[in-house]
Amino acid sequence: FLMIDYAKDDNIKDAKAYVSEMGFEFPVYFDIDGDAFLAYEVTAFPTTIFVDADGYVVDRYLGTISEETLQSGIDKILK
Repeated sequence: FLMIDYAKDDNIKDAKAYVSEMGFEFPVYFDIDGDAFLAYEVTAFPTTIFVDADGYVVDRYLGTISEETLQSGIDKILK
């Protein structure tokens, strides 16, 4: 599990502060150039994308998701 945060140079400091404040214990990467944003065709924030071990997108959700939806997505990529 990891997070990619679309953060331009001008707000990278704020993005890093948010990650620290939230106490995330998983890897967080910053998409400064928008490469992941474009590759995964993100159209809303937040967007949650579940990618399996072979690199295939198995599900995606726009907006916030519930704990149950998160677990369902995790279960799909672990199959």
